[in-house]
Amino acid sequence: MSGTVNISRSIWTDAAFKAEPFTEREAFIWLIMDASYKPREKRAGNVTVKLQRGQLISSVRFMAEAWNWSKSRVDRYLDRLEKRDMIGTDTGTGVNVITICKYEEYQNAPKSSGTAELKKRDSSGTAAGQQRDKPNTDEIQDKVKREAKASPKKGTRLSEDWVLPKAWGEWAVDDGFAVDAIRAEADNFKDYWISKPGAAAVKLDWLATWRVWMRKSNHGKRTNTTGRGPVGRSNPHGALFAGFGAIAADDDAGRSEPSGSMRDVTPTGAAQLDDGPDCHDAGPFLCVSVVRG
Repeated sequence: MSGTVNISRSIWTDAAFKAEPFTEREAFIWLIMDASYKPREKRAGNVTVKLQRGQLISSVRFMAEAWNWSKSRVDRYLDRLEKRDMIGTDTGTGVNVITICKYEEYQNAPKSSGTAELKKRDSSGTAAGQQRDKPNTDEIQDKVKREAKASPKKGTRLSEDWVLPKAWGEWAVDDGFAVDAIRAEADNFKDYWISKPGAAAVKLDWLATWRVWMRKSNHGKRTNTTGRGPVGRSNPHGALFAGFGAIAADDDAGRSEPSGSMRDVTPTGAAQLDDGPDCHDAGPFLCVSVVRG
């Protein structure tokens, strides 16, 4: 994993963490966080030092107290970092000035800077910074998959105000059930699952549960798909519409119909779709009208 993060300096004094000796890694992070992020002047005793970005002034004694180390351990640690070109030290001003050698790799550049060199870095580093800050989509997808496995889909109980959805009823008709049988089985289905206690009444897919319920039932099942079985209707979907919708009839027997209309070719007593003003929907299925002879 690459990139940088912003951490508040208050982490060193947060009461949530026990005061204990720093690790060497924590000591180096402390140096980075204590370094100046832009050029500035800082006073140390009677001396004022001009610090550049990535520099800090700190005595061995002060670091030993902050890190809970001995002064000799701090000296040895700073010598090792300097030999590895991780820091540079300068005591020419009478105070210990520490320079973080790769400070620009550890910290983002400021939005505006006071030197031409930093401005150049800001303009050239934009694309790299954007790429660095771009979220890792592979990691996000892996996290989503892990969460999905850890939190499987939960089932539900059948709602007490459940009514048979239109699509469920149409499926039952297409599967060969009579409308009256579908109504009766829907009532049985609802009463059974609402009254059933415990986890057995919790289902992931209630539509699948409905289909299994109907397949196990022989109540009102047609013997063929022509619509001329036990239901006794000429059109199974017409029976569906008539059973679950309102039936509206034209009481004006003397009204003539235009030649070629649907009424000219519809058998007497058969159901046909009607979305006109005389159709009043009384159920979850489509409304029809009946052509009388």
